[in-house]
Amino acid sequence: MISGYLDFIKRKGVFMKKLMFIAMLFFATSIFAVDLKILQDANLRESPHKDSNVITVLKYDSVVEGEISNEYPDWYEIKYNEKLGYIHKSLVQESIDNSTLLKGFVIIVVSIVLLIISMKIAVINRICTILLHLARMVLAIMCINSIGFVANLDYQLMAIIFGCFTGFLILYEIGSSAFDDTREETGNVLLNPVEGGAYKLTSEITGNSPIGNFINAIFWSGVLGGITGYILFCLKDAMFMAVIILAVIGLIRGVISFIRLITL
Repeated sequence: MISGYLDFIKRKGVFMKKLMFIAMLFFATSIFAVDLKILQDANLRESPHKDSNVITVLKYDSVVEGEISNEYPDWYEIKYNEKLGYIHKSLVQESIDNSTLLKGFVIIVVSIVLLIISMKIAVINRICTILLHLARMVLAIMCINSIGFVANLDYQLMAIIFGCFTGFLILYEIGSSAFDDTREETGNVLLNPVEGGAYKLTSEITGNSPIGNFINAIFWSGVLGGITGYILFCLKDAMFMAVIILAVIGLIRGVISFIRLITL
């Protein structure tokens, strides 16, 4: 049985790798690096300190590519002649152009495609669920230790982030059942009016189509995610410990589910 799942994954592997590569390419080019508009003549420095050596002077109204520093959230990192430099965030403004918006749109579309595909493949669904729980736990630990940019995020924003995490996990753990076709005939007969004042006999049908069930799954996962975010916001400092506990429970359940799946 295990060898059968491995063969199935191999058959899907090439297609999934192509989609993953496209997604990672767009993430790398449009999420981490952004266009920065220089607000005044500004010094690009060797280190994130106002007294450090100056690499060059960036002219007013010029546009450069950079990203916020994880270790120093008040500074942007910019590559200049293959050398890493720093510029204070008060001297720049993030600029969004049409190409960035297009990349963002492509990222959303590719992400949705990957989500749907991986939800329908049971083994990949279990693996991704475990990784998402692990990512949630790591983020909570980072917040407790005030590492990187998360040190400056307030409770409300963190509650929103963890609430979205929860809603997404609920949707993802539903898996392929979110696409089930639950329509069936009840055995009752209905009289439906048609043009000309006549009536047509039709069978009564209950349940939802696959797209209907998927929309319902998105709605209810969003509702539960919002409730979770509100509860976490009320917990304040304790929210991070609560998230870690939930993540550990989710990891244990995910691992058990994965083991059961591959040993069937």
